[in-house]
Amino acid sequence: MNLPQLKPSSWWNRALIPFLICLGLGYLNFALNYSLGYKEVYQHHSRASAILLWVISGYIQVCIFIYWILIICIGPGVAPKIAPFNIYDEPPRPLLQLTPTPDIFFCDKMGYPYYDSQVDSIKLERSFYSKYVGHTVLKYDHYCVWIGATIGRNNYLYFLKFCACFLAFFVVLLVYTSVYTRASINRGGEINHNYIVLYIMGGFWVLMISALLGTHLRYVCINITTLDDLAIKQRDRYTRWKSRNNKNEKKDEGKGKGKGKGREGGGEDGKMSRNQGLSEPRDLRPIFECLKAKTPRMEDGRRYVNVKHGEYRLVVEFDVTKRPFDLGLKINWINLVFNGNRNKMQPRSFYTNFKFISSILQMFTPFIELIWQHLGKPKYRDIEKENNEQHQSYSVYEQYSEQLGPLFLNNVYEKINKRDCYLASYTNVKEQ
Repeated sequence: MNLPQLKPSSWWNRALIPFLICLGLGYLNFALNYSLGYKEVYQHHSRASAILLWVISGYIQVCIFIYWILIICIGPGVAPKIAPFNIYDEPPRPLLQLTPTPDIFFCDKMGYPYYDSQVDSIKLERSFYSKYVGHTVLKYDHYCVWIGATIGRNNYLYFLKFCACFLAFFVVLLVYTSVYTRASINRGGEINHNYIVLYIMGGFWVLMISALLGTHLRYVCINITTLDDLAIKQRDRYTRWKSRNNKNEKKDEGKGKGKGKGREGGGEDGKMSRNQGLSEPRDLRPIFECLKAKTPRMEDGRRYVNVKHGEYRLVVEFDVTKRPFDLGLKINWINLVFNGNRNKMQPRSFYTNFKFISSILQMFTPFIELIWQHLGKPKYRDIEKENNEQHQSYSVYEQYSEQLGPLFLNNVYEKINKRDCYLASYTNVKEQ
């Protein structure tokens, strides 16, 4: 268990909203289990239905809190430190630790690998430094303010099960409330005010959690993260903003040219302008400047990979929508549940239809994934037995890096065959 090391002030700030969530759950328990379950269902209807409500709601909430604890205690996963790539093919030195350059890796426009200065390490694919946990997170997804935890590779499945349990709780709440509200009104003359809160809270959270869970199930199917989806949306937003901005600039240029011609024509003819002698109209643009849309974050959606091609290193550009880690619906689901959410291909015999169906059914079966994850825990190579430090570093990189999908790789090599690529900039430096 990797509990995050936080400052006291930071811990209290993060714990505030989860504390309010717990208070809200406490009130909902009073409204659901006492006002509705005991005062209405147990006393005036079926005692068995009331007991069933208490058992179901209690069990679901136990699942919620257990998954909440698992999310926090297990943590999102810590990315290992990777020494810089040996892109210049330097000979081994005693005080210089370098990692052999992989055949393909993500890079910037110039072909250099991404380096995380926060932890002095090569940046693994889809890893991200989180200030909330103080380290780089493997397969970083997002920070959930509602539960006060960072979601990454190791606790992502528990986050999905947590959302599913919360959704089930509010569905049960709405069903019981809608079934017994009319009988309560017919007998008492007016609706119990606690029922109104149950309707509002139940309806709101069912919509919110359904949208959230549906979005993340889609992410699993196509193997992307929240950060990947945000990058796509930011690219679309920036493209729309840039298009509108260009149109407005062209309109302003056209108006400026028209005004200039009008003034010149009036001066040549010596005629009085229609507005001569009148005060100039007030420029209202500064007043409405605050209403203009803010400049979005610049995101052109361009990404790059560095590929070894013979003796050369080529940089290939691709769009952010290409989903480089998508291995297919079946493999994505099996990797999530049975492969520790690792994007590493196992032998073909590992990906059976039984495991695919089981991985989907486990979304509706609490705690069974704990058994499967323990039995199918991935085995890592013992890198301590590696004699060469470079081999050790490369072994770590190989174990924790993300495998690229076949469709993405085909697209990359097609671009290379069409010569839609260019040499990495450091290749020229090396040849000088």
